[in-house]
Amino acid sequence: MEITTIIFLIISSLTFAIFLKLIFFSSTHKLPPGPPRFPVIGNIIWLKKNSFSDFQGVLRDLASRHGPIITLHVGSKPSIWVTDRSLAHQALVQNGAVFSDRSLALPTTKVITSNQHDIHSSVYGSLWRTLRRNLTSEILQPSRVKAHAPSRKWSLEILVDLFETEQREKGHVSDALDHLRHAMFYLLALMCFGEKLRREEIREIEEAQYQMLISYTKFSVLNIFPSCCIFTLF
Repeated sequence: MEITTIIFLIISSLTFAIFLKLIFFSSTHKLPPGPPRFPVIGNIIWLKKNSFSDFQGVLRDLASRHGPIITLHVGSKPSIWVTDRSLAHQALVQNGAVFSDRSLALPTTKVITSNQHDIHSSVYGSLWRTLRRNLTSEILQPSRVKAHAPSRKWSLEILVDLFETEQREKGHVSDALDHLRHAMFYLLALMCFGEKLRREEIREIEEAQYQMLISYTKFSVLNIFPSCCIFTLF
């Protein structure tokens, strides 16, 4: 089958899907204001002119035009953003029980989070409460924080050594953020596994984490157009 035929079929399918959505699946929910959106695609396309590295600046700009509560659509999935701290406190603290649950994750996020089986993505329920209890009692509890003081001291020594080594070799420190990130991996690996890993092992963990993060961007199109997987993966 020629590539032009494949492209024609994809465009025809998308057009038909948009037509059906406009006729049969128009939303009746009242959502906060936000940028104009296209069916299926959403309104995230309007943010291309802004830098995603400064997403807080993007939200401030949108809040100045649409108000403190904004709706952004990635595909057909709406996301509500609260940019005012008093409203955020009212929603998440004063009315925490109302907003305690999470919506179902996107298909690619389900894969990365083992079907929402971690603390930052699992739905509100027994699993989330167990994960939260483990976090507060084993990591955030004051005596546990104090017990990890030697680990923090060790990672700080590594950070200082990285700075001093680069200063001796180059005469200046060119990438402080990379050194800070590297030292944090040492600390977190020691807290998680109870072992002081070698530099090569830490670099492997860093690379695996980096590949996972960039996969969010690489495969995000599959959340909107699953049929595009052949073009995304190969």
